[in-house]
Amino acid sequence: MQEGQIVIREPNVMLEYLDNPDATQKAFAGDWLLAGDLGHIDEVLYAQPDVIEAAAFARPCKSYDETVEAAVCVRPGSQVSEKAYLICAERGLAPSNRQNTFMS
Repeated sequence: MQEGQIVIREPNVMLEYLDNPDATQKAFAGDWLLAGDLGHIDEVLYAQPDVIEAAAFARPCKSYDETVEAAVCVRPGSQVSEKAYLICAERGLAPSNRQNTFMS
């Protein structure tokens, strides 16, 4: 499982701390706001033994502005089905974080 700092770049993110350039400099890396929180690729993505790579990322969403989606790469010849991932998601993710669409 990979862990890293959450960073944010959105039009609605603050530009600076008012009258505090030192805090602003510490809070940003270029135009990315450093949230100070750690995140990780959910272990649910790696629940199937045939998964060799996985990544979570943001995609535009009409209801919530953005939604988290994931991509996995499985071993060549793998027979892992979409149904297997739905079962893993039911066991490991809150209903609001589950996706029911797949691309191959």
